[in-house]
Amino acid sequence: MAEFRQKRVTSARSRGKQTSGGFQLRSEPNGAFVSTMKPDTRTVTELFERDVRYVVPLYQRPYVWNQKDQWEPLWEDIVVLLDHQVSGSLGPEGAWSHFLGAIVLDQETRAPGSIPVYTLIDGQQRLTTLQVLLAAAANAAEGLGATNDADILRSLTRNRPLKGDR
Repeated sequence: MAEFRQKRVTSARSRGKQTSGGFQLRSEPNGAFVSTMKPDTRTVTELFERDVRYVVPLYQRPYVWNQKDQWEPLWEDIVVLLDHQVSGSLGPEGAWSHFLGAIVLDQETRAPGSIPVYTLIDGQQRLTTLQVLLAAAANAAEGLGATNDADILRSLTRNRPLKGDR
């Protein structure tokens, strides 16, 4: 359901706000800045199950993850998580999890009823990697004849069309 797009974004200052490191700064009448931030913990499913569009600004660096430094350690962590799940062992809070890192989003103002749009401030590499992993898992599931599972995985990374968009 989540969809990634790359676009040119006007500066935060020109939109009437300033964004820095996940904090939203707004100017008070006296000239002081007040920061707000809403930290939240999300699972991969929660990131991708909602109808939402993540926009990667053109100023973000290109994808640079490589096999040795990022993919192999992530894959090893995924294998460990799967081994725990298959063996039925429980983690400290009932399930095993993996902290992938922070993702900082800036929600754009949209018309009511439209798909929410979030500009990706930090975490583009992680979200891109997760989307690639979900697509690969969907292809593998389909190749094994698990078409229902493949459809579920694909639904996590594709927005359903709105009724007026068909």
